[in-house]
Amino acid sequence: MNIFFYPTESNNDYIKNILKNLEANQIKIINKDLNDIFRKMIVKGFKWRVSGKVKIFHFNWIMNFAAKKGFINFIRFCILIIWVKFLKLFKARIIITFHNKLPHKNNNRLRTKFFRKFLIRNCDNIIIHSKSSKNFLYKKFSKSLVKKKIKYIPHGMYNTDDINSLKINLLDKITKKDFKLGFVGTIKKYKNIDLFINAFEELNLKNTKLIIAGKADKNLDKSTFRYNENIIFIDKFLSMGEIKYIFKKIDVLVLPYSKKTVLNSGLMYLSFSLSRPVIISDIAAARDLKKYNFVFQYSYKNQKNHLNVLKNKILFCKSLYDEDSNKLKKYGEKAKIYIKKYHNWENIINHYIELYRNYS
Repeated sequence: MNIFFYPTESNNDYIKNILKNLEANQIKIINKDLNDIFRKMIVKGFKWRVSGKVKIFHFNWIMNFAAKKGFINFIRFCILIIWVKFLKLFKARIIITFHNKLPHKNNNRLRTKFFRKFLIRNCDNIIIHSKSSKNFLYKKFSKSLVKKKIKYIPHGMYNTDDINSLKINLLDKITKKDFKLGFVGTIKKYKNIDLFINAFEELNLKNTKLIIAGKADKNLDKSTFRYNENIIFIDKFLSMGEIKYIFKKIDVLVLPYSKKTVLNSGLMYLSFSLSRPVIISDIAAARDLKKYNFVFQYSYKNQKNHLNVLKNKILFCKSLYDEDSNKLKKYGEKAKIYIKKYHNWENIINHYIELYRNYS
């Protein structure tokens, strides 16, 4: 079976795992050699559909094409609209994975909302990775329109068991008695790392360390990363071996996401894969897991309220740690059991193959 899948070029392990597992199950990614070059994608995709070589077009993060400013990007956006319409005219099946409410970096909000509505109306299926995401779709669009299109497929776990951890010397000064909070991943505005740091500093807890690890967006305010002897900043792209080493050091991962754009979190599933619980705002993916004790979920009304409720969750986790320093690790072990059971790739790929075969 041939599938047109976008994107194929990505450093994101989510994409790598999907492509690897699809190909292991005799699904051919027909556009894999196009390197996601826009012109080739449009021309070849249309030719393959007209010739009958491919019927299914599966898109991830395609709304990003509408979010970029500039004349060239506007032209690409217009071409993409026409292309999708032509594909539909030739009876292509369009599948979109609905990762976020809107792109996190969005310079054309009205255009992006228009494109989101266009995609929802013209697609055959909407894949969601959290069951609670359907509530957002029902609120924004006609329930009768989207209900028949929605297909829930869990987000895949991260396979890290066979990856060797790589030592990071900056973490040597952390002691076993320290309660260790962490954030790992690219540092972008919507992740509210500045708010997390403010909460940590205002609490000023004894024997507590904060690890912030990941490449920071160049547009972030540099004062966010001010000196504090209890905060360790590791500003670099991290290998999976380095990420694994950092997770060995932390007690809980903290994900204070903005709810304006975020529905899902790959970092949450990475944390579970590496046996660590999370403190997380009540995005859709977290709401799915509210019954589990390895997810310390919270809601907030505004930024001031966000700061206060985040501080309360940190204090709660610190109290658990002070009561028993192994308690959070036990929660993390439960998270690992959960993700292996419900988010393993064998089951997930079967869902994708079943969906594709409905149209073959």
